[in-house]
Amino acid sequence: MKPWNTLALALAATLFSGVAAGQKTGADEFYVRSARIYLGDGREVEDGVLYVRDGVIQSVGRGVTVPSGMLTLEHDGVLTPGMISCAASLGLAGEAADRARADMSEARLADAFQPSHSHYARALRFGVTTAVLPPSVTNVVGGVAVAVKTDGSEILDRDSHLVLSFSTPALYPAREPTGYTGALAMMEEHLASPTGVWAEAEAGRLPLMMYAGPRHEVARAIAFATEHGLQGSLLGAPWASDVLEPLQASGLSVVVGPFRTGTSRRSLDSVRALAEAGVPFAFASEVGVPTDPIRFSVALCVRNGLDEAAARKALFGDAARIAGVADRVGTLERGKHADFILWDGDPLDLTSSPSAIYIKGRLATEEKQ
Repeated sequence: MKPWNTLALALAATLFSGVAAGQKTGADEFYVRSARIYLGDGREVEDGVLYVRDGVIQSVGRGVTVPSGMLTLEHDGVLTPGMISCAASLGLAGEAADRARADMSEARLADAFQPSHSHYARALRFGVTTAVLPPSVTNVVGGVAVAVKTDGSEILDRDSHLVLSFSTPALYPAREPTGYTGALAMMEEHLASPTGVWAEAEAGRLPLMMYAGPRHEVARAIAFATEHGLQGSLLGAPWASDVLEPLQASGLSVVVGPFRTGTSRRSLDSVRALAEAGVPFAFASEVGVPTDPIRFSVALCVRNGLDEAAARKALFGDAARIAGVADRVGTLERGKHADFILWDGDPLDLTSSPSAIYIKGRLATEEKQ
């Protein structure tokens, strides 16, 4: 038996009731019966069962039969997929930016991935099991983001997004380009004869992630993507709904937040408008704060009228699609990684917390007793 299987079984025995004597002890295969399961795509199941084998979901639903003698974990709370942060600066420090150069097209954040950094354990403890790490807003062309598992076990996508900045922080008085016109010209030049990551973006194999703040920056980013037929998402864009019609026509999604106490009502209204218009969105996170950054952002939006089903999709399924990893994570369905969280209540309620977090069927962290 693998060492982590032995540990997982020992911890599971203390966390869950209903594991009868005489059951098989191999944690490579087990069932979880939960009072409520949110599948991550807006649907939910009452009194459902999740079946995991070799770190992969085999089946999930109300009608899943549990064979006699199989290890079964009984949970009287809520089971969800692992949360996904579509933009996080976990363990990056200064590696995500280069103030000397505006164009970092071929730089890859995968080379700065430091899975042993304490930021990852913190994000995992909050329930974030997958995160996209983008380069800084301070480069016009920041390079290529990476999607990783927060337990440090895996790079899900080494080439996740080509990250561009239409935002003021990318324009330095002492470094070219110093204005929006020059920044746009730099991007246009790459697309005139695209090579490398730009050729991948033009071919639709590498989505964009575009920093944008105020309305005029959002409009420029949308116009650029639309003109060149490029897909991807806006990052930041607190008032993206101000340009809702061109945003809908572009097919772009939006990564919002993180939101804090004091976030303007206008920003929260924008998220609700995106949901009502059918524009896919997800949340960014941050580190170094005492509260759960993604769930706090979501709670603010829900309190401001965001539909709860839309909020859950933004945490799980829609986030996975925006991150480009929906084939493996984000929803609970056959063939996907068994990344899931057992909550003591509804995750949209900030008084709830994770009881146990699993990545690929392995117990990654538990609530301290």
